[in-house]
Amino acid sequence: MMTSEEALEVVEQILPPGTLTSVKVVVFHHSWNSKEYRAIAKEAGYDDCYI
Repeated sequence: MMTSEEALEVVEQILPPGTLTSVKVVVFHHSWNSKEYRAIAKEAGYDDCYI
């Protein structure tokens, strides 16, 4: 199975440079690992509404 880091490398090759902000990368990694937005926000130190 592809890791979130490997998948992110593929996505970054497809998207225009600068498309993924640091928050989007955090959400991508955690979503890849089946985390819900509320858990992602808590672990990353963001408000639920921000994520």
